[in-house]
Amino acid sequence: MRNVFRKAAALITAMLIPICCLMSAAVSADNSAQQGRMNLDVVFVLDASGSMLQSDPNRIAIDAFSLFLDMCDDSCRVGYDVYTHMLKASENLVDIDNKEQIDVIKTRFENITYESNGDTDIALGMTEAMRIFERSDENDFRKKAIVLLSDGNTDLPKGPRTVAESQKEMIETTQKLKEKHIEIYPIGLNSDGSLDKKYLENLSNATGGKTYEINGSDKLTNTISDIFANISNMNGTDRVIENGKVEIEVSDDSILYAMIVVRTKLTTEDMDPVLISPDGSPVALEGTEKVQMTHTKSYTLIRIFYPETGKWTLKLDKANSGNTSVKQMNYYAVYVEQTSPEKAAINQPVYVEATIKDSNGLISDSQLLSSITMTGTVSDAKGGENYFELTRVGNGKYKGSFTPVTVGDYDIIVKAQSDRFGKESNRSHIEVLTKLDVGDPIEQAFAFLRENVMYILIGAAVLVVIVIVIVLVKK
Repeated sequence: MRNVFRKAAALITAMLIPICCLMSAAVSADNSAQQGRMNLDVVFVLDASGSMLQSDPNRIAIDAFSLFLDMCDDSCRVGYDVYTHMLKASENLVDIDNKEQIDVIKTRFENITYESNGDTDIALGMTEAMRIFERSDENDFRKKAIVLLSDGNTDLPKGPRTVAESQKEMIETTQKLKEKHIEIYPIGLNSDGSLDKKYLENLSNATGGKTYEINGSDKLTNTISDIFANISNMNGTDRVIENGKVEIEVSDDSILYAMIVVRTKLTTEDMDPVLISPDGSPVALEGTEKVQMTHTKSYTLIRIFYPETGKWTLKLDKANSGNTSVKQMNYYAVYVEQTSPEKAAINQPVYVEATIKDSNGLISDSQLLSSITMTGTVSDAKGGENYFELTRVGNGKYKGSFTPVTVGDYDIIVKAQSDRFGKESNRSHIEVLTKLDVGDPIEQAFAFLRENVMYILIGAAVLVVIVIVIVLVKK
């Protein structure tokens, strides 16, 4: 009898190994390595025309670009292009974790100059940004955005083309960016009051971005941190400075890191920053893995990893509300997974399931879950959007549905939103057909197999094991 069970164990092991491999392959197919990361692709488009010499005399745009890079995590990619009436410079997307190449890009960007005889052709810069994205690999799970900085309107008195030709190209480029789900975030430097804000708003509204208007470049780093919070779905909170002290609040232990952006006219030496943990002890700002600090002439960035819950204090000598502003952004390493069918029937409900997870699996923190609303966005090929709510059906689990009324291709994204963070699922595609087409029994059978492959494999393994044991016992 002992030999029988040894043989059975050996056969069972032999059967389970390939099944486990298949199950493992199925899990790893969903970009699991990128779950909970920022996964941003961002291209900066900088106006270097002559008017920028007056709009940005201290070249704060250079620091703003550096700040954005410093706020990214290692899953992000950045690129840029610089334009006047001609293209001055262009850099393809580079991985943030490629520190050597990022340093090269920062240096090249620092060496950019505004041209006194340069005119403005915004479409030229935007079209090059689109080409930068086209030269990179296409990944639906990555969020894509363009940050456009300009102080004026398209103006081409010396050519090489007319304003009408430029505007025609802009319409075509904006449509392509919309189809590629690339959002535009224009920053208008309106130092002389001549900015055509409506023109910039048309770009952002068409692509799901947001326009920012500022009347001085000294506000650029604040604006860049707001844009970063918007793109990365991080809720930013402005912190009050009282007697040279700033209170940093950490509300729960799900925060991967707290990021504090200090925009100031003071030098780091003037401020002499000191960080105090909730238990009252000072925390080193440099030379430790717990805290990272970077700074330039216009900002200081402090990142606290796995911060203890409670109230932290940041001491900043000589800082007050007149010369310094502080914003706190908490990054939650949680992510949303959604499942939906690849095909559906017109005028029939399409059911969507979503789960919100962290590195430990499904989130079970009831206080955190109670603050979350889950919303689905359905986009059709023409750019129309509809929304539906998903209802919580268990710890970290949500369900909802929508009913398509036209035949065609749709995209679905599910977003979790709370007062602490926002997180989006990967984009999925669904083809809506007529009832006759979607009723094909062969297609339905394959769809069932795709959606239930793990359960089928487990069931088959159990059945094989039972048969093997019965056969061996009878022998």
